[in-house]
Amino acid sequence: MIKAQDEPAGVDLDRTGWTVTTQTDTGYGYVPDGWSASLGVFTTGMPEQMFDGDPGTYLSLVKPGKSYDPGNGATPVPSQASGFYTSFTIDMQSPQTFDYMKWNHRYGSNPAGGSNNYSYLRVYGVDLYGSDSGSEGDFTQINTDGIVWIPNNGDFAHYSGTFTTADPNTYVIAVPLSTWRFLRVQIVMWSDIYTGGENPDSPTAGTASGSSTQIGEFGLGKFDGTGIVKTALSGVSVPSLVTAGQMFSINLGDASDAAVSVYTVSGVKVSEQKVSGSSVTQTINTKGIYVVEVKTNAGKYISKVVVK
Repeated sequence: MIKAQDEPAGVDLDRTGWTVTTQTDTGYGYVPDGWSASLGVFTTGMPEQMFDGDPGTYLSLVKPGKSYDPGNGATPVPSQASGFYTSFTIDMQSPQTFDYMKWNHRYGSNPAGGSNNYSYLRVYGVDLYGSDSGSEGDFTQINTDGIVWIPNNGDFAHYSGTFTTADPNTYVIAVPLSTWRFLRVQIVMWSDIYTGGENPDSPTAGTASGSSTQIGEFGLGKFDGTGIVKTALSGVSVPSLVTAGQMFSINLGDASDAAVSVYTVSGVKVSEQKVSGSSVTQTINTKGIYVVEVKTNAGKYISKVVVK
């Protein structure tokens, strides 16, 4: 579940000392970008730039089925195999506990002054894998109920077609509570292969444009004990622990004419209700971690719910 521009009531992991490698079919670890004629170097595209606090510098990876020639004397990056999913793997140096990730698309100017706001350069969805050793074959999938979706311009509706609006949002995305030293983030959905409807909030296809996917910033963190991301409405309360198949109540306080939505942690909407009263009941039949969003014109309230 995403929240554009909302900061979690939690603690971001310190990225100091993190290292990162990429996994590609070609052996080329990234796409050089941001050529500076005055410096005579490419200024961005490198994986470690996901940790520098500047979404204007970014990791750039060639899309499967495509190649890219950066020019300016650089070696062209050959075509990735169409069936290969690129990924990056972070070594956090010691086991870390997390239950959300933070994501920024490329945004703003790179050190050479270049900028690009095309939505087809953005990642749409990922799978996450954890490992204690970092050895191939020793990674366990973290998201087990579907793709972890990455929003585009504030929501999931902007996967279709081509958008050219800059996206300054920092997305806080809940993931299953995990403790690992190594995290692998595998890119499994992007504009070229999005046929429409894989995410129900975006029913039409993406566009087969652009040769790379680009990630401006990446981080991890852990919610506090409440699991609340942001409270902008008074009197709203959601239980933090409920039982699968049993009805529970959500108190809406002053949230009149509210939309109450339940999402899985990978961003799939389970239910939505329009409510005008002071409370609403919900039943979630499958065990797992969910996010409840209460939204009105006055604000919104987002809380994590564990279904046992």
